[in-house]
Amino acid sequence: MPRARRGGQAWIPSASIVTVTGYGFALGWLEPEPSARGEIHVRIILTLGYGHLLASIVRSRAGQPASSAWRVVASIAPLVAAYVLYAELCRMWPMLPLALLGVSAWHTVENDRAIRRMPLDGTAPIAPLSTSPRDLAGDVLAAIAISILALALPRWLPMIDTADVVAAFSLHHVATWLVLVVARARVQGQLRATAVRLVWLHLPMGALCVASMIALAMPSALPPAITSGAEVVLSPATYLFWSAAHVVHTAWRRSAR
Repeated sequence: MPRARRGGQAWIPSASIVTVTGYGFALGWLEPEPSARGEIHVRIILTLGYGHLLASIVRSRAGQPASSAWRVVASIAPLVAAYVLYAELCRMWPMLPLALLGVSAWHTVENDRAIRRMPLDGTAPIAPLSTSPRDLAGDVLAAIAISILALALPRWLPMIDTADVVAAFSLHHVATWLVLVVARARVQGQLRATAVRLVWLHLPMGALCVASMIALAMPSALPPAITSGAEVVLSPATYLFWSAAHVVHTAWRRSAR
């Protein structure tokens, strides 16, 4: 039996690292201006990242009975309230979203380790959350190192911007999952259906990102209310909040198995 079917998937994070590194060098060559490059990073991260979050919600609801309207409101209302509080705190402490980078970094490191042990012909989305003190300590230390690197590397190398480093590990996480999902679909003979589902999951945010770029180029092309709403949704701080909520949700679900 091929090794891939026995669960040795170390090649998946490695393939993602190679892909994201190639993307970083290519974009750096095509767009040497850090601020313009940062805008491109943001649009790509938000398109793929929000699609990733939506896919996680779809997976978590698969096979479960439909919730009543009041249960949906009861589950969403606390998150909306938390986001409003978070937005107010961000006005007081603009550096607050950087703290959430550490949460995302931990999630990326922990997922990479779990994915390396996953069989491609299985049905579980990801292994249960490890309770090993060694795994936890390693993941936390790696997350701290990545967070420090995101802040320190631009000081050492002027041609690299903080957005480049943040984009690198953010895109690595999404790309790792994308490679895993496609590899699993290929092994299970569901490649075409999976490709269609991925397109639909990423299409809404992709369209919004394209519309926002049009609005930047032609400020009068869209009504001010739509432009203001898009700015909130497409804010990196907003994405970091919902990404952190996703981390907490998936960690809770996996620890309950």
